[in-house]
Amino acid sequence: MLRKSFTWLIAAAILPALFAGCGGDNPASAQGKGKGPEGEQQPTREVRLARAEEGRLARTVAVSGTLAADEQAELGIKVAGRIERIFVEIGDRVRRGQPIARLIPTDLELRVQQADTALQQARTRLGLPPGGPDRIDDPEETAGDNQAAPN
Repeated sequence: MLRKSFTWLIAAAILPALFAGCGGDNPASAQGKGKGPEGEQQPTREVRLARAEEGRLARTVAVSGTLAADEQAELGIKVAGRIERIFVEIGDRVRRGQPIARLIPTDLELRVQQADTALQQARTRLGLPPGGPDRIDDPEETAGDNQAAPN
């Protein structure tokens, strides 16, 4: 019983509020159909209908800016030289020990030949044979010591 009277009380409070919205206080209906707030004629607008279709939309966002990596690694080489071939592209993942580039061997071969020639010249100055041992048993037998010895 209490429940029925409570329902009637709510209905009695809500119904007048609903009917209050049905009044003629709308400015568009009071001034005439198709007229604006100042009474001027509003232009008609063309409406096109289209059938709703189901489909997939691409999830893309067009932005501008600069991309920066979370982590960076700086590469360096132990010898100077010109690069012959690069094995990876920018952004590729690499493993430890994986070759990244190859240097032109000509530059390195020329440096080895220069070092070998300098070694042979030093051996000749010391009086050592070109293909002999690098160790000297008696330092007084070398040509450099004979020249430096007092007369």
